[in-house]
Amino acid sequence: MDKKIKTPKLKKKVYIACPYTKGSVARNVGVAIEASIKIIKLGYAPVVPVLSHFMEMFHSLPYEQWLELDFTLLFDCDYLIRLPGESKGADQEVEWASNLKIPVFLMEEFEQNHLQGKFNEEDF
Repeated sequence: MDKKIKTPKLKKKVYIACPYTKGSVARNVGVAIEASIKIIKLGYAPVVPVLSHFMEMFHSLPYEQWLELDFTLLFDCDYLIRLPGESKGADQEVEWASNLKIPVFLMEEFEQNHLQGKFNEEDF
């Protein structure tokens, strides 16, 4: 008996921009993962470029190539959340998002806007 699986509803994508190499890489990746879980619980799909950390462990690529991949991921996102901490890469991602007219938020701002219903219900 073939059981059909219902096609899931598409979710808005939220890009997580955060420090990676400044300070503890493991801590930075952990902070990004915690933020992604919050995003999932709010009903969005997180895009977490620092998870490429695990690919980098096996296959090192030039920094510029990672940035190109990050920009490609960001291009299709609906929002960007900038996590705290010094990071030239995350600052560059914020600039790209602004140029692409992708709304940029801090985590707390994003949560407040979501909870206050400032995003369209049709987004879900």
